[in-house]
Amino acid sequence: MLPVFINQNNQLLLVLEISGLHVNGFVSENTGAAIRHAIDRKEDNSTYNLVYLNLGHMSFKVSVVQHSNVLDSKNKPIQIVNVLLFF
Repeated sequence: MLPVFINQNNQLLLVLEISGLHVNGFVSENTGAAIRHAIDRKEDNSTYNLVYLNLGHMSFKVSVVQHSNVLDSKNKPIQIVNVLLFF
């Protein structure tokens, strides 16, 4: 039984801890969508900004995210996701 006086995020963390999983933190839905886009995007060297809109039932959230690549020591591209604005 979980205490009712802790918020939903803390309840989730407690359940995950009990199950043996360790969570470093949560990301917003917009940031999650930006990370998913970075995983799915084609390997190119372009840098561009995208606007992510979350038109939820109780809230409206906007994120402006910059997507770019840098090359590692083996000349493999590494996806960079930089959240420029979140409100």
